[in-house]
Amino acid sequence: EDLWAGLRLAPGGSIDAAGVTLDQAVIGFGGELTAAAGFRLRDGSLERMARGVDLDVFGLASIDRTTFRSIADRAVWVRGPGSLRMRSGVVEEIGREGIFSSAAGLELIDTRIRRNGILVSDDPRSGLAAEGGVDRRLELWRCEVEENELHGLQLEGWKGIIELHGTSVTANRRDGLRVDGAERVVFEEVEVHRNRGTGAHLAATASEVWTTDFDRNLGGGLRVEGGTVAVEMSHFRANGATLTGTRAAAVRTSDFANAAVALHSVDSAPAVVENRFTGNVTALRVDGPAVPDPIRDNVFTESGLALENRSGVELDARGNYWGSDDPDEIAGQFSGEVVWNPFLAEEPPGTSNESGAGETPLAFALRDPWPNPFNGATTIGYDLPSASPLRLVVYDLLGRRVRTLREDPWVGPGRFRAVWDGAGDQGRPAASGVYLLRLTAGPERASGRVVLLR
Repeated sequence: EDLWAGLRLAPGGSIDAAGVTLDQAVIGFGGELTAAAGFRLRDGSLERMARGVDLDVFGLASIDRTTFRSIADRAVWVRGPGSLRMRSGVVEEIGREGIFSSAAGLELIDTRIRRNGILVSDDPRSGLAAEGGVDRRLELWRCEVEENELHGLQLEGWKGIIELHGTSVTANRRDGLRVDGAERVVFEEVEVHRNRGTGAHLAATASEVWTTDFDRNLGGGLRVEGGTVAVEMSHFRANGATLTGTRAAAVRTSDFANAAVALHSVDSAPAVVENRFTGNVTALRVDGPAVPDPIRDNVFTESGLALENRSGVELDARGNYWGSDDPDEIAGQFSGEVVWNPFLAEEPPGTSNESGAGETPLAFALRDPWPNPFNGATTIGYDLPSASPLRLVVYDLLGRRVRTLREDPWVGPGRFRAVWDGAGDQGRPAASGVYLLRLTAGPERASGRVVLLR
């Protein structure tokens, strides 16, 4: 306690500290972590100081089960080509950003980032911010990012990969997440709730949004500008999604409820397939010149307008269910030029949005990979109506096995997905070309194709 100078790591030195409590230091732990050295802090507490951990990292730093609280500047600031792994931590009531990375990789697991950026009322800061990071990864697993004074995650300067898994981004004073120019962004089982700005604002990046919940964010749920995006098996409640200038896009197997505008496509060409739109003022609004294609197998019910076409281009929306089998009643649900007939007289199968749980799919299916062609990674969805042994394999055109994506003795029922990163079973990158997908589930068989471009 009361260690004013803190502990400084000299080049080449290591720190392994357990159960340390530091109170009222200038910097709790600082210095340079070389590639061959180690830094491990566990079961500790750092409070009431200028800065908690301030490191130039060239290796791996590890912080486990440690609390950072009431720190005037940043709780954790890491710089350099190394990485920080933080597990079961608490970062709260920090004056500036709770965690800040300048180029260093981050892996946060079971960590709470709450009420940070509170030092100066007219200069609020975010819970976590990062910059640089080319060819680096920033991952959050089962974390809570909530009630921060600016954004939850401020990542406009981060150029590497961003992944959020099982994480909640809730009640931040402005946006939940901001990204601009990252290599790739992945959401899986994420809750984006009650942020005072936009839930997630993603610009100029390749985005994948899976099984994610957007609920009552005051500035809208999801805003995508440029880049590419896939939205699948996700929920939008009292929130919508806006795609602007996004040419390679897909919105599938998701539900949109009780929004002013559920899905707004602005000069974008998303595939809008197997979604459910319920109780919205306007379910789908389109501004051109690029327009969604296809729009099929969706369910539109209880909305003021099912489809508002402001593009000036005739919109093909045949093959959807409009909540009725009465053509006269259906015709009143559109604004602008919309071709909606022939239509589905009942709800189509496959408009559930659960992954591996909930409503059981009615039929066995291997879904089209997305994106296809692909460069970095592609996602392959598949539906199992009953439990069975499962095998999903990638082959080349000569029939040689390239990668086994999944092999289980008993799986399902449910909707599932697998990601192929373009590598073989030994981790070596596969060559550019056409590859075959083969899905086997008990007696059922399905096949598909995917194109890899290097």
